[in-house]
Amino acid sequence: MLDVCDKILSRKSTYIKMSSPPRQNGLNTKALVGVGVLVGAVALIVALLALLVGMWIDGQSEQRGLATVCLLALSFPVNLSVMTFIAFRLLKRMNASKR
Repeated sequence: MLDVCDKILSRKSTYIKMSSPPRQNGLNTKALVGVGVLVGAVALIVALLALLVGMWIDGQSEQRGLATVCLLALSFPVNLSVMTFIAFRLLKRMNASKR
């Protein structure tokens, strides 16, 4: 029994070695998460604004959702362009401050 234990203990470790931490590519991970959160918050604000304005227009004109659907459909390209603009601008600023 002791021989078996000695053989097991004398073997080389078969544990999986942990990989080294990822290399920094020049941008801070926390800053990138912050950009993502900001862009997501702006997208939510634009969509909610389109929803509320559409509901208000529908209430004023006594329609049943036509303006809401149209404004929500129009908010998608606006949202995409605003998010892209903000993300690229912040990433450009982060790259400039790193140098």
